[in-house]
Amino acid sequence: MGGDEQQQKQRLGEGQKMIETKKEEEIGQKEEEEKKEQSEEKKEEQREEKKEQREEEEKREEEGEKEENREKEEPKEEEEKEAQKEQWEERQQKRRFVKQRKCQNSHLKMPKAAGGVPFSATISPATNAFPKQPIGGLPPHRRHRLAIGDGALRALANTQNAVSDAFEEHSLLLHQIGKAALLVGWHIFLSFAAFHSLRRASPLLTLTAIGWAIFVYFRLMARPLRSAVQPIRQTFNNLWRHTFFKKFFFLFVICAIVAFLCDCSIFCLFRSRQRLLGLFGMFFYFVCMLLCSNSPSEIVWRPVLWGFFLQFSMGLAVLRWDWGSNQFDSLSELVLTFLEFTHNGTDFVYGFLSTPPKICGMDPVFAFHTAQIVIYFGAVVALLYHFGIMQFVIKKMAWLVQITLDTTATESLNACACIFLGFCQIQKTNDH
Repeated sequence: MGGDEQQQKQRLGEGQKMIETKKEEEIGQKEEEEKKEQSEEKKEEQREEKKEQREEEEKREEEGEKEENREKEEPKEEEEKEAQKEQWEERQQKRRFVKQRKCQNSHLKMPKAAGGVPFSATISPATNAFPKQPIGGLPPHRRHRLAIGDGALRALANTQNAVSDAFEEHSLLLHQIGKAALLVGWHIFLSFAAFHSLRRASPLLTLTAIGWAIFVYFRLMARPLRSAVQPIRQTFNNLWRHTFFKKFFFLFVICAIVAFLCDCSIFCLFRSRQRLLGLFGMFFYFVCMLLCSNSPSEIVWRPVLWGFFLQFSMGLAVLRWDWGSNQFDSLSELVLTFLEFTHNGTDFVYGFLSTPPKICGMDPVFAFHTAQIVIYFGAVVALLYHFGIMQFVIKKMAWLVQITLDTTATESLNACACIFLGFCQIQKTNDH
């Protein structure tokens, strides 16, 4: 038993020694790692110090180069200034020499300089030329003329500055007065035009009435109507979220169109079957696009149905309503009259080439007749765009398309702007 206890004690002692040696090794490893980390930190610090020293040296070198360049440039600038001074002095001397010769030839007295010394005294008798440094400055008669000219220019400049300052100070009032004068002048012209010929002045009267209606709406009625319509619009939007309401609305619109066709147009269609060709053509395009679609189940039907409805409403207003057809006829005549104004300019510039007489046996040249209409229309659109009228019209058209077809603002604006504007102007309109 005693031997076993001794062996156990020896084993315990050996285990403790092994544990101590392991601890010592771990401590040594930690110390070595710490030393390595410290050495790495010192190396990094040394590297950073070297970098800073290099940067400072580079900065000093750059500053030295800049100073050297400045030192080199300064004498050049001084030399240029001195050369300019010498050139100016030589010119002055030449002018005086020419004047002195003229006076000698015409037996006139030479004008005196500012100090009372005559110009002839400044001439060297040996060289018969002026010295480099002028004496006495400009002659009195020349200084008098310059003084008079400077005073007149100063008075003119002071008058211009006073007028511009007055315009800037009262710019708002002057703009309002100008607008009021234009408005009064337009209404006076309109009244004389209506008194002279009411039929010919009807387009101007219509445009003026539309302009006043837009002005009154946006200045007086827009905010009250928006506050009154807002709850109705909110309830309609809440109902529109439900699929049942959408289906009911579209079904109601389709039934109304079909009922109108059956009630008013069935007899006309049977009498002249050619009218059915347009309906069958629309149906054919609709079916073809539906069959060619990649995913017919994902088609958004609101733009399609609203597009058909708007087309049907437009056709109904033009074909089945006498007032609508008359208004569209007058509108088309106005557009034709507006485009025919181009012929006055083309006849003035190109002569008979724009509209050749029948004796020549030739049609009007495209470049001198038809292409000028495009240029004229583009110029008018650019003018309306400059005054902001085109942006207003396009935005309102895009708003109507957006609320009916449920398209995005960008799609609606681009679709309406492509009718009148180019790509660059469309981008500017989108930015606004």
